[in-house]
Amino acid sequence: MCIRDSSMVIDKVLIAKTDAEMQIKLNSYSNSLESILDENVELSFNLCNDENLKYYFRIFPHLDIMEQLQTEQKITQIFESYWRSRTEISQMKFFAYNKKYTATGYNAILQLEILEQDPVFSPYLSLESALIADYSLQPLVTEQGTFVPDPGKAVLMTKVSDYDDSLLGYLFVELSKESLYNNLISKNTSSNIYVIDNNGKYVLAPDSRMYGTTVENTCLLYTSP
Repeated sequence: MCIRDSSMVIDKVLIAKTDAEMQIKLNSYSNSLESILDENVELSFNLCNDENLKYYFRIFPHLDIMEQLQTEQKITQIFESYWRSRTEISQMKFFAYNKKYTATGYNAILQLEILEQDPVFSPYLSLESALIADYSLQPLVTEQGTFVPDPGKAVLMTKVSDYDDSLLGYLFVELSKESLYNNLISKNTSSNIYVIDNNGKYVLAPDSRMYGTTVENTCLLYTSP
């Protein structure tokens, strides 16, 4: 996969004992999940290299308030043209320097200065891309952090760089774990699929209340390598 670093490292795919042929199907599920995530990584990189988007990101810090508002509307239209093709994408946000207003009806752009101070996301800003589990993109400015913990979501971060490798900002894509799960099992309804991270906690499961809880190995039969 293209992701260099991840707090949602997929360690195993696990399948409940509901089908005698599940072990044969297991690698297919594991590969399918990786393929779904890779497709979102590729989509994010393509969006970050969109010529029109790069242009708007380049000029955005230098615009006045009204010009920034108009530019944000154009960026929103580009975002929507990309995420309509992926049902698991809940929303996209761009973080840019020098945003001169706090909120709009579009709210496609957030202040990069806030992101740099956030204890959850700031450690990832030196990377080209990262997948961060259990957070949504709904800002919640508090003393504890900027973003809302959400076990039903994951955030894919991609750096946006100009042609000279200077930083333009960051693209954040919010993924719905429920949609990821539904896409994973869309071709099979006879089994329950579970995905755990390298800490032994559920990343994907039939019941969203299981997200973030520890695996009970006794209820599972088949595991990926």
